[in-house]
Amino acid sequence: MDDEDESMDEGINFWTVTLAMGATLALLLAFSLLYVEAGSAEAVAVQLSVAFLLIPVVGSLIIIYVGWRPFEDDQDDEESVFD
Repeated sequence: MDDEDESMDEGINFWTVTLAMGATLALLLAFSLLYVEAGSAEAVAVQLSVAFLLIPVVGSLIIIYVGWRPFEDDQDDEESVFD
């Protein structure tokens, strides 16, 4: 396999794993809302936790859709500000 294909697969796998883990945890927490008394401090904590878990889920969906690969070397960028 080509080096470029391997690095692309690693980036996709990272974001896919991030998406799967975040979505799984958010679904489990959302399911636990059925067993928490509405209006209690526990319900607020669960809702905030679900909201914070949805941030990486939405972020990884955007990154997968756009195809951004932040872990790949940028070898052909001659006008980089950091050179």
